[in-house]
Amino acid sequence: MKAIGNKNGEAVNIALEHIKKNVGRIDNIVTTLKDLFHGDDLKLEPFQLIETIEPIIRMFQEKVGKTIIIEEEIPRDFHIYSNKSAITQIVINLITIPLMPLRVIKD
Repeated sequence: MKAIGNKNGEAVNIALEHIKKNVGRIDNIVTTLKDLFHGDDLKLEPFQLIETIEPIIRMFQEKVGKTIIIEEEIPRDFHIYSNKSAITQIVINLITIPLMPLRVIKD
């Protein structure tokens, strides 16, 4: 990317770097989802959705602290027949992508 040399240019360069970084993230997400859904080894299985989602929510809740409350409303007896890895990745993406611009995730 072409660098811009004045004070306003610094802000533009920073913004461009953030855009470049996030485009890379989005590319990785799309590639992962393509692999999950179009792979030859797509394993479908019945599972309880809440047991898959709760650990993900707990992990993110620990990372964002009290800044944001992440809740779910899925009945315990709700089962689905799908690829568990794909569903896990989708849920992670659905939580991560909106949080990225807020910069609330602690490493």
